[in-house]
Amino acid sequence: MNPCILLIGLLILQSSGFGPITKKGSNRLENKNGWEIPGLSISKVKQTSILEIEGKRIQVHNYGDYRLSPNPPVVKMLKRVGKSDDTFELLEKEVVLRSLVEYCIHGKPFCYSILVASMVGGRETGAMQQIAFYDEDGDGIFETREPVGVPDVNRLHWIELPEWVKNTQQN
Repeated sequence: MNPCILLIGLLILQSSGFGPITKKGSNRLENKNGWEIPGLSISKVKQTSILEIEGKRIQVHNYGDYRLSPNPPVVKMLKRVGKSDDTFELLEKEVVLRSLVEYCIHGKPFCYSILVASMVGGRETGAMQQIAFYDEDGDGIFETREPVGVPDVNRLHWIELPEWVKNTQQN
């Protein structure tokens, strides 16, 4: 990896108010200032359910499933673009929000999952991407984002529980 490219990218992001962006593993990006959750400010909870994951009762709030909607919301988000895992940049792009789901323990959110479709020339391309945003330490800041691939069919759900959620006592 060329450290100059990464350094320039980090400087551009820091000067844009995003804070320092660092890689965690191969796919996770960390922003100590937290990531904005695309579509959260314009969405309302439409359905609530309970999942049991790793012995924890997780509240799941579905803010909207816009996959069949003729007029889904268009939101702005930072999209990771690049030719390899080592060289990338984050650009603000308009995307079509297809779904937004919040995962909570005892009413406190720890993960948001969004499904977005790319746009080119103001039109949806159909290329979908699912991204998860995690609060890794329970401080209410969603500092980690991760693209989500195809879930493991042997797991009930694809989300990962942060350590603070695993350590939370259930009533």
